[in-house]
Amino acid sequence: MKVVLDTNVIVSSLLLPDSIPGRILDRWREGYFELIASWPLLDELARTLTYPKIARRTRMSADEVLEFVGKLGALSTVVDIEGVHVAVPGDPSDSKILATLVSGQGDWLVTGDRAILALAGRYPIVTPTAFLRTLSLR
Repeated sequence: MKVVLDTNVIVSSLLLPDSIPGRILDRWREGYFELIASWPLLDELARTLTYPKIARRTRMSADEVLEFVGKLGALSTVVDIEGVHVAVPGDPSDSKILATLVSGQGDWLVTGDRAILALAGRYPIVTPTAFLRTLSLR
């Protein structure tokens, strides 16, 4: 199963390792699914993890952020999203996440973002809770 995890899910997993997003990342590490990423998505993750409010909570230095994102990229299938034209109404900056799903032919996009979740009727998009439930049924 190929899955795109939105930046908010990965950040939440680092802030609260025992949370649902944390359990999802644990399942990925255990091999339950293949992680699909793109360079724009990994760049967004790196930027987000260096925001002062986030960095204070994760206690990750800039070097540790780069190491984490680099390892995540190395252990993921990184797809090229150039030329993939999709749109997230209400938040065009989220188009890269949806483009990663489309380019990687993902089975699921897991997010807590309302603008992206609004497209669940057109794409395989689920909340972290619904995705963890899906993994539990396997």
